[in-house]
Amino acid sequence: MKRLYIIAWTLTVLLTAAKAQTQTGINAMQQAFKAFLASPGVMTKDTHWSRMHEQWTFKYVCQGDTMPVPAALQALTDAFYDNVRYATASYYHTPQDGPTPFTLKTFSRKDEFRGTVTGVERLTDNDYSYTLNFTDMSSGLTSYNLVWHEVAFRDRNGQPFRTIDGTIYRHYGGIWRMEKFRQDDPWQLKAEQMNRPVGADDQSRYESLLAQVNYLANSYREQQKKGNEKGCDAVVYMLKKVCDGFDGQLMQQQFDEIAKATSVFLSKDAKTERTRIVSRAVGKLWGKVVVDRLLGEMRFGGVVKGTFVHPDQIREIDECYDYGFKKRPQVKVLLTVRTSPKCRKVTIQQQHPINKPYAVTGDSGRFTFSQPFMPDQLLEVSDGEGHRMVIFTDSVATDIDLTDMTLHGSPLNERFADCQQRLRALEPEIHKYATVEEVGGNTIMDEAGFRRLADDAHQLQMQFIRENQDNLIPVWYIAENYAAMTLDELEQSLTGSHPYDSLVALQPARAQYEGLLKRRPGNMFHDVACIDTAGISHQLSDYIGRGDYVVMYCWSTNNRYPRNGVKVMKQLMREHKGKNLRVIGFSMDEDKDRWRRYIKSRKVNFDVHLAIPGNTDKFSKGTGMYPDLWRSEFMTTYGLHSLVETIVFDPEGRIVSTGLMGDPLIEHIRALPLK
Repeated sequence: MKRLYIIAWTLTVLLTAAKAQTQTGINAMQQAFKAFLASPGVMTKDTHWSRMHEQWTFKYVCQGDTMPVPAALQALTDAFYDNVRYATASYYHTPQDGPTPFTLKTFSRKDEFRGTVTGVERLTDNDYSYTLNFTDMSSGLTSYNLVWHEVAFRDRNGQPFRTIDGTIYRHYGGIWRMEKFRQDDPWQLKAEQMNRPVGADDQSRYESLLAQVNYLANSYREQQKKGNEKGCDAVVYMLKKVCDGFDGQLMQQQFDEIAKATSVFLSKDAKTERTRIVSRAVGKLWGKVVVDRLLGEMRFGGVVKGTFVHPDQIREIDECYDYGFKKRPQVKVLLTVRTSPKCRKVTIQQQHPINKPYAVTGDSGRFTFSQPFMPDQLLEVSDGEGHRMVIFTDSVATDIDLTDMTLHGSPLNERFADCQQRLRALEPEIHKYATVEEVGGNTIMDEAGFRRLADDAHQLQMQFIRENQDNLIPVWYIAENYAAMTLDELEQSLTGSHPYDSLVALQPARAQYEGLLKRRPGNMFHDVACIDTAGISHQLSDYIGRGDYVVMYCWSTNNRYPRNGVKVMKQLMREHKGKNLRVIGFSMDEDKDRWRRYIKSRKVNFDVHLAIPGNTDKFSKGTGMYPDLWRSEFMTTYGLHSLVETIVFDPEGRIVSTGLMGDPLIEHIRALPLK
């Protein structure tokens, strides 16, 4: 008994000492974070996104070719090294260490709304990355992280600049866990998920596949006639093995032939389990299809997210293209691409609409590509290292050097390349005002500077549209920017007679233009049915045109970008409390239980919560969208094709503005004659 007491006492002493040491390290890192954030010369922004998680993005900007590590950043780095003795785990990487063995660092926690919330930090070979984990039995995990890298560039005037961009963050409260480091990024498209140019081998593989499928289809018919259920099962099993083992690529017409041959397995007489097996097998073959002809109606759930797009303007957008069913002639595109010698793969992807890209491999930075396309389609060529160029498909052989953005080809594509070069000259300046992320968008550190640059870029693209009314170049700049274009800009670009009027790529822009006409400032509101959180039916006229200015925030919990907008709505409510301004959240959620849970768990306290009527949850896996959402009475009445969105109404119910988000919306409301 005495021995057990001594052991228990010893363990208590050791645990107490360990906890004290852990707390010593936590306190030291907390002071180091605090000192860094208060240091002069660094721009910081609080960018935390979750509970028990503190996060700041930071930036240093220096004009010149060299930039010493700032003293405050060096002191913070030293704190990571000094306190490793108190930590239970640590990880450090610098560019001098060579390639990073991991590309993803993730933390996760349970969440009452989403089930699990996961934070992802992507690491590159050029990153300085430091992690200290402190863990004890009572308080769980507390993790401190620092990641930063340098960027060197020249602005549009040729002046050299260097910046340091980074993030510091802390997870605490015992609710987080750190996942294993990952080398592969599950959110990035893999080469095997891309198309590749169809060759002679693919043709022979297709012919073999079709022959096997036809043979099995005939065998299945024979077994059905005999009433041999086990024989039918065996044939279906063989069909699955044949489809799963196909390692070639198919043209759409070839896939149609295969699907037609398998129709016997999907007849009304086929058992449900067999139908399921065959449908999955054929579905896998669809993943091997190269889209060579665009036919019929195609719907995409896109994201408005460009180089110069402010995070407040990021939207999910419903895009629909109707190519009809008439097969049109094709042109054979011949491309030679040059880029960095270390590059082993370039991607070539149709744009507007967006389809599965081609993966093209090469050697020493040289690549060749040959594939038929319909004429006048947009193809984006990129190397994964920040270089990209867009061309129109035509029969003229095209030579592209991505490193210096030069192109030799048809007169149209050479002129188009010149426009892209002029716009690209503005891109490096983004680093003065924002941290540029490949995934997740920009974090704006200098709002005024970024908005000036974004406006310059927008005006330059509008200039390209005006200067090229006699050719196809405006198609790209309209298709890329229509969600940010004003009604007047769309009207000038889309009305009248132009050589690009019939191009299908502009159909979403035309839909946006027609929608904006419905929301033109000065129009009276239109009444539509809606419900509140209790499910009680209302009309929009119960809230609009009753003596108050109304900011209607149109959103959905299915949308990934409501957070910034919710923060702005809360700011408007605080700033204009007691005045004749009401904020109404109008949700497009079809799943009303999900909507209510989100409001409660995220404490979204608008003046009024409304939603479209009905309670369906028909997610379309083919498009990645909720199709009924875009066809709801509210969306069609007000011509909305994207979320999130705002509409401001005056006290009489007339539309004052639409499409404003973030600071522009805040300034707009401040200018209204509120009482």
